[in-house]
Amino acid sequence: MVGETLRAGLEALAAAAPSWLAGQVDADVVKPYAARIDEWRLPSEQTKRRDLAVQVGNDGWWLLRALAGKRTPDWLWQIRAVEVLRRVWVQQYIRDESGPGVIWRDATTHALPPGRTMLVSPYDTDARHAENAATAGRATKSISARPATTPPPSAVTTMANHRT
Repeated sequence: MVGETLRAGLEALAAAAPSWLAGQVDADVVKPYAARIDEWRLPSEQTKRRDLAVQVGNDGWWLLRALAGKRTPDWLWQIRAVEVLRRVWVQQYIRDESGPGVIWRDATTHALPPGRTMLVSPYDTDARHAENAATAGRATKSISARPATTPPPSAVTTMANHRT
């Protein structure tokens, strides 16, 4: 989730403000985020996964600090993927006051936001985790504002409308 959120934020900034992003980024920092995170080969060991989450967290805080810079256009904060990045970093990380990095939040050590407010997808901000007490299973819910009787728009129709 955090890796894909950072990747989505970088992609949105690259499309909206390529010259600003080029002036901020270190190629070594953004190179891993060129591919979708689900294409990465994630470590199997829990400690290495945690280390990766902290590295992604540090990269995200670096980007958020750059966005907070005095020479950064204010409108960049209005990009949806940037706002999602900020919200996800607040919910998933704590700034390490003893050093320059971040601490990955976990439910046993740090308070996590309640499920009703916790983002679980950088693309669907209405999706939430849900647990079923009877089966102890975990699922993701997506709440749609569209009435159930309204059919979703057709991609083919939408594309055809844009061509005329």
